[in-house]
Amino acid sequence: VADELGINDSLLSKWRQRESEPKQSPVSLTEDQKLIKKLQKELKDAQMERDILKKAVGIFSKGDGRYSDL
Repeated sequence: VADELGINDSLLSKWRQRESEPKQSPVSLTEDQKLIKKLQKELKDAQMERDILKKAVGIFSKGDGRYSDL
């Protein structure tokens, strides 16, 4: 299989070994940690939305002189 994929035998063995290892269950988070993760995701989403809106304003306002100080 490694020859067919054009990869090294040892790399294929490492992949197989990694996949056969038992998966560790995620450590349970405290309520505060869950809240922090949720808020971090919301912040990231809000920042992405802000950046998209800034770009949209820049695109739609080209040439009319408004919103040029963003």
